[in-house]
Amino acid sequence: MKATAANFLKFMQGTKQFIIPIYQRTYSWQIADCQQLWNDIQSVATNDHLSGHFIGSIVYIEKDIYHISSVTQLLVIDGQQRLTTIMLLLMALSEVLQEQGREQHAEITPRKIRNQYLFNPDEDGDAHYKLLLTRSDKDTLIYLLEGGPEPDHSSLRLKENFLFFKERLRQGEVDPIVFYRGICKLMMVDISLEQGKDNPQLIFESLNSTGVDLSQADLIRNYVLMGLDAAEQTTLYKHYWYPIEQRFLHSVEGIKLFDRFMRDYLTIKQGKIPNILAVYSHFKNYHREAMAAEMPISEIVKDIFHYARYFINMALLQEKDQDVKSALADINTVKVDVAYPFLLEVYADYEQQRLSKQDFIAVLKLVESYVFRRAVCGIPTNALNKVFMNLAKEIDPDHYLESVKAAFLQKTSSARFPSDEEFAAAFVVKDIYYFRLRNYVLGKLENYHSKEWVPVDAYTIEHIMPQNENLSEAWQRELGPNWQEIHERYLHTIGNLTLTGYNSEMSDRPFREKRDMENGFANSPIRLNQSLKALEHWNKEEIEKRAAELAKRAVELWAMPQLSIQFAGKMKQLEQGAALAVVVGPQEHPEVGFVPEDIKIVQVAATRFHLFRKIDGEWVQYGNGKSPWFAKSWKQIGILMRSLLKTQKMPLGVGGEKVTVTYDVYLKEGVEVLTDYTWENGANGGKNYTLDDHPYLQGDMLVIFEQLRRRILNLDETVREEMKKHYIAYKAATNFVDVEPQKKRLKLTLNMPFQEIDDPLGLCRDVSGVGHYGNGDIEVGVASLAQLDDVMALIRQSFERHQEDGDE
Repeated sequence: MKATAANFLKFMQGTKQFIIPIYQRTYSWQIADCQQLWNDIQSVATNDHLSGHFIGSIVYIEKDIYHISSVTQLLVIDGQQRLTTIMLLLMALSEVLQEQGREQHAEITPRKIRNQYLFNPDEDGDAHYKLLLTRSDKDTLIYLLEGGPEPDHSSLRLKENFLFFKERLRQGEVDPIVFYRGICKLMMVDISLEQGKDNPQLIFESLNSTGVDLSQADLIRNYVLMGLDAAEQTTLYKHYWYPIEQRFLHSVEGIKLFDRFMRDYLTIKQGKIPNILAVYSHFKNYHREAMAAEMPISEIVKDIFHYARYFINMALLQEKDQDVKSALADINTVKVDVAYPFLLEVYADYEQQRLSKQDFIAVLKLVESYVFRRAVCGIPTNALNKVFMNLAKEIDPDHYLESVKAAFLQKTSSARFPSDEEFAAAFVVKDIYYFRLRNYVLGKLENYHSKEWVPVDAYTIEHIMPQNENLSEAWQRELGPNWQEIHERYLHTIGNLTLTGYNSEMSDRPFREKRDMENGFANSPIRLNQSLKALEHWNKEEIEKRAAELAKRAVELWAMPQLSIQFAGKMKQLEQGAALAVVVGPQEHPEVGFVPEDIKIVQVAATRFHLFRKIDGEWVQYGNGKSPWFAKSWKQIGILMRSLLKTQKMPLGVGGEKVTVTYDVYLKEGVEVLTDYTWENGANGGKNYTLDDHPYLQGDMLVIFEQLRRRILNLDETVREEMKKHYIAYKAATNFVDVEPQKKRLKLTLNMPFQEIDDPLGLCRDVSGVGHYGNGDIEVGVASLAQLDDVMALIRQSFERHQEDGDE
């Protein structure tokens, strides 16, 4: 490599041609960039004390040292944007001098500009031009140089910037000859690379290390194509990479979409999720791994091409099959970006006819239901990346759809598929009006089982019970003496929401007026309004009844996976045979200790251990009658086993019956076991506390507490509630929120540092230096149901923090 300082115009002189390789991005300078260059040149042109202006470097390599030609061809590795822009400026200067009749000026003439800087005058064909751009840019630049018919797909950037320079020169703010003197002062670094010795890619990366000008897409394209010979470059670019760019890179959003696609592609290939800002470096690592496996770059490019097509069909809804396209549209509405690595693999299987169209749509619907149910239930999303990254590995190709269903059903804890009961309970109390998916929800409910599609966006969301907190006397009588509580609790829930085209006409009218007015509920074609036609009153009971009906519809719309009887039996057998380890007593285990006769320990995952006891010849699992208890290590399952045997507790199984059990277990070893225990000893001094020990939990405070309690427990199936003397504790690995009932509010203590909480509404108070009940440094109060959504957002942060700590 040779690097020397050079004057730009002298650098351009001589019989030479600069060629922009096919892999380089198209010309992209904006008017603002051109304005900055103009200002810099004007400044140096009009100031005799400034000897020069540095414009950066131009890096090139001779195209073919064995090619005998009178024109030296130089492949530009870096600097093409600056080079092209100054060429446009010289073209504009030549034309303006021609217009002004200054063909004989002593310093510079239009003819000299063309012959020295724009053309190789003695050459024909492509060799005639000093600069050959790539793709449509090439034809546009030649059109600007030579005239003639404009190409069909001309470059807007080239044309606009050329006209910008031409207009500025015509305005006469500075004489064109004086401006030319400024161009003569432009300095650069001439960096020439040697074939076979210098690595153009490494030099290119070092010159663009800031990443300001080049997108991840630019970097990956250059990396893929730069090291190939010209013939292979052309083939791969023309047949694979250029079609990818045409699909993606037509806008800033398209570039971001390409980066997202490459992250999902690499997630599939590498089994880990790269940072969106580091996609390029992860791609290089993937390429090195592929080279080690003797996979040529051409195969990688072809593979990217196929997956890019699947991605675009999903993300931009370019799928041709209308049924599949409709299912994908729902996926995009719910914003299931996190599921794309899994969906790309399923789409590939669909394209390769490994699963039918019907099953493909069924998988899409499962993903939609899974993500939507979790959103309604307020389950943290931090587990979803890993769920969808690994989900395809759980597919049985011989039982494709059934195995996907089984995989979802086997998810537990923060990765669970919410049950019908959990989903319905959350759906009826969810603040749907301020839910980001409210139009989607109402649209699905309205068009359920109907071929006559109603466009929800053409209607307005109507609160049957009005939003106005100063309800009229008629509405107060309608709702009863507790009208304020009912209004606050049910206003934005699904039971009180519908669609209408007459929102302003209905306004705050009493219910029967809304029903019987012209175009009121009684005459509405909207199916959501059908149940309102025959009602005489609109009160708490009717809101709850309608909410329950719509929840039933929602359970069917966003359905749970249902396994066939045959596959369910097969999966049960597989699960039983797939245990990582089984210890059956009597025997000594190095970590558990002695396992007695009729006791069995089954390890089903790296951090999941179950306990069984033989009763009347049958193995019965320890659980609460519905869900199994488990420990997270061999040591913990040993502690659990000894505690249960010491207290002579019998297993209740996991058969589904509702059972409430209290264990008098105290683990002196101090190791926490993830079960449903209610502690009777230890911190509570041997007493069992209940809600009755909190006298302020009555009336409004009890209603608020019950709603808050339900939502906290729905965060995850591992969340446990413990009654304390002064507060109620909620635990994951440890306490993440403690609730202290007070006369006019619930005082919550969040167990995390005050400086880490994201509290945009300023609800939290730092109590790190203040005496208080509960665990943690953050205090927040709840005095109404309307605050629950905001407070739950804070509680969820504390829960997720403790969940992460527990995973470590």
